[in-house]
Amino acid sequence: MKFTKKLMLISASAALAAAPIVPALTSVASVQAATIHKASYTKSKVKTIKSTYFYSQSGKKLNKKAAKGGSYTIYDVTEINGKYYYATQSDLAYWLPASATTGKVYYKSGKTTYTLKTSSKGKLTITKTTTTTVSSSSSSKKTSSSSSSKKTASTKKNKVTVGKNTYFYDKKGKRVKKFLGVTYLSKGTWVYVVSTKTVKINGSKYYQLANNVYIKAANVSKVNGKAVK
Repeated sequence: MKFTKKLMLISASAALAAAPIVPALTSVASVQAATIHKASYTKSKVKTIKSTYFYSQSGKKLNKKAAKGGSYTIYDVTEINGKYYYATQSDLAYWLPASATTGKVYYKSGKTTYTLKTSSKGKLTITKTTTTTVSSSSSSKKTSSSSSSKKTASTKKNKVTVGKNTYFYDKKGKRVKKFLGVTYLSKGTWVYVVSTKTVKINGSKYYQLANNVYIKAANVSKVNGKAVK
């Protein structure tokens, strides 16, 4: 009897040793990229109600700060973990948390226009307006087509290439020490601009890069890939 029990124990141990070890499977959660909405930057304006850090497109806090009371044109809108952020540059490099601003931002998704309004205390309210078009009349079709072409034009990103080393200037024509971490644009560098139309500052023509940041038009060699005459 004792011999039989020992034999059974040895057999069981051998069976366990021979059995394949199945690793535990760990579930991996998929990460979905945040959706970015193109804002109507011609009328999307906000002011900072407090000093706040800028964030990256992925929601990571950057070392650069926005001062209280600063005015910004908004180019894009995104939502990360239930919080809204506004892009203050057309290249999406710097984002402000909506909760640190006051003002209105607009963007379209299909036929729906979204209005994001923040109060003087940073409280965000979102309203939706849906427009419908009547396709029975030819005039309605023309209106719809015109509206669509305007949207395309407003969301187009324009860029310029500098033909020489170029410094940055503010709206008063004074040199800006640094912009996006650099002192000047090297010859051959291209950057996005707000518009291909120049603005005059103290009698000289400039291209606007961002809020209160400009470069001299005389230093630009190409606009949207075409040589400047």
